[in-house]
Parts: sequence; C-alpha cells; structure tokens
Amino acid sequence: MKNKLEKLKSIKKFSIQKIKKEKIKIIFGICIGAMFGTVIGISVGNVLDLMLPGVLIGTLIGGVFGGLIALVITEIPAS
Repeated sequence: MKNKLEKLKSIKKFSIQKIKKEKIKIIFGICIGAMFGTVIGISVGNVLDLMLPGVLIGTLIGGVFGGLIALVITEIPAS
C-alpha cells in the first residue's frame, strides 16, 4: 500500500514538472512569433509606406509563424 502511494506521488510530481516545461516552451514559441511578427510587420510597413497596417499584417503572419514554432518546440521532448 505504501509503495503504491509513493508511485502515485512520483507520477504526480513528474506530471507537474512536465506541464511547467510545456508552458515554458509554449511561451517561448509565442515570444519568437511576436519577434517575427514585429520584424515582418516593420519591413512590410516600410515597403508599403503604411506603418500601422503593415505592422498589423506582419504581426498576423508572425503569429502564425510563432504558432508553428511553438508546435515544433513543444514536440521536442523535454530533457
């Protein structure tokens, strides 16, 4: 009985650590996406001479890139 409790505690601890790592990865991916978005947005805005719409369009594109990057990062197993 005591052995089963120990196993359950270790599983719970492991799953909490894993969830924390996943959250960090997702946040990291979103941050990368935001950086891509601002860079793409500023470059598109400079090309079109429309700063705000360019930044908005770029941020949308960057958000998509960030989502993909976040997926790729979260697929890599946590070490």
